[in-house]
Amino acid sequence: MPLQLAVTQPDGSVREHLLYEGRAYSVGRADEADITIPHPQVSRLHASLQASNDAMWSLTDTSSNGCFSSGSAVSKLIIAQPSSVMFGPVTCQLTPVLPTDVLRADSQQVWREQQLKMHSKQLQQCTSSQALLLLAQECMQQFLGCERAAAMLVSDPGMGTISASYPQWLRQDGFTGSRSFIRQCLATQAVMAVGDLTEEAGLANQQSIIRYNIKAALAVPLMLNDTAIGVLYADSITSRCYFTDTDIALVCRLASLLACRILLLTIDHKINAITHTVASAQKEAFDTNPI
Repeated sequence: MPLQLAVTQPDGSVREHLLYEGRAYSVGRADEADITIPHPQVSRLHASLQASNDAMWSLTDTSSNGCFSSGSAVSKLIIAQPSSVMFGPVTCQLTPVLPTDVLRADSQQVWREQQLKMHSKQLQQCTSSQALLLLAQECMQQFLGCERAAAMLVSDPGMGTISASYPQWLRQDGFTGSRSFIRQCLATQAVMAVGDLTEEAGLANQQSIIRYNIKAALAVPLMLNDTAIGVLYADSITSRCYFTDTDIALVCRLASLLACRILLLTIDHKINAITHTVASAQKEAFDTNPI
């Protein structure tokens, strides 16, 4: 039975590795490790994972900083069910998966790629910013397993007014997402992905996160001419929701497509405005000095 190893990344995302029976896998900081965790408190070769008799997986600690499960140090751990293990300070999830589940995950990834291509074509057909935002929101809801998703344009870098779509939680007077999270994304112009906000230093005590019980959040900046003009935002208010690097890569691609389309719409609007101004001037000149 294959084993999925999900490693929490410094940016808050989760990187998934799929291990198969028949060989041992090393986990550690060293480049030669099969699964590399670039953290200074992770040993060069921190642990070994291997399936016994091609069935039951086991973990063996080979580190100086220890492996921990359920708060206790473990030198050897049998992985018969989903288990959370810490390699030093880095949290990882180990999950035995059926071969049919592996095939299902591969099929889901193919489907998501197809959906992105389809939405890319639809984005090209949108003739207004509002239509673009609504389509991007629909696309994110299909990609991600979180409860709420939206595309937002902001009127200023200080996150003053949100120009977004119609659900009540997105409206200016009733916005229940995390402004602090979005402001930080806009300020850094970088992807933010946090699967458990209650454990995130600097965010766990933010009033919006406490007041609206936001458990997980993802924000990807919309960049136009080196300026953040908005975000693709998603969150979860009932449970933690870990975002994989594949999730983030897909949303980043969607953000690039959306920003390009907004740029083209802006250019179209400017050309139309110039054309209208020139036509008006020509008409006024003709009316003033008819031939």
